[in-house]
Amino acid sequence: TMNPAFVCPCYSEVERKIYMDHIYNYFGFCANTFYDPLLAKTVDILIMYPSQDHPHYRLITCGLGAKRMAIPNELQCEYISEYIELMMTLPAGWAVTPETMQQRSYWWPAYLMLDVVEAIEKEKIWVLPEDSLSPKIAFSWSPGIQQLDFKELEDYPLSAQNVALAVNKTVKILELIPRLASDDFYDV
Repeated sequence: TMNPAFVCPCYSEVERKIYMDHIYNYFGFCANTFYDPLLAKTVDILIMYPSQDHPHYRLITCGLGAKRMAIPNELQCEYISEYIELMMTLPAGWAVTPETMQQRSYWWPAYLMLDVVEAIEKEKIWVLPEDSLSPKIAFSWSPGIQQLDFKELEDYPLSAQNVALAVNKTVKILELIPRLASDDFYDV
């Protein structure tokens, strides 16, 4: 569903403004948001349309970084962000319309993102850059997923990947790349 009144309830008003300004400055205008009112998720998915610089759709979560991930103490260090948001790319030909957004089988990438968000929020998983995750939990809208890869954003400067929301609270944006059963990466 397209969310006409985008309000990400997880971030404070100040954090939301900082985050959205960052998204606009590095990723462009957020043309729309995706959410499913039946799932009562705490995160919206921003939809960035193809542009001259980035000729593909980008789905970016908004709200996941409001909560600290449950990273084990032995892995915590100053180089690891405990706060993340996720980005996923879709081909430029992907149909982004109100009609297609009603089709869960077509919009499985957004539902996959919401499933990953839910798993992180319920502390079933935590992710770091360059991690791969074999889905041990059920991803409800993800046909044929063998593995999820979490990568740093290769096509963006380092400054685009990190959002300083407050002192000691930097959110890292990671790219979520599903690996399909065909052994191909879902990539654009």
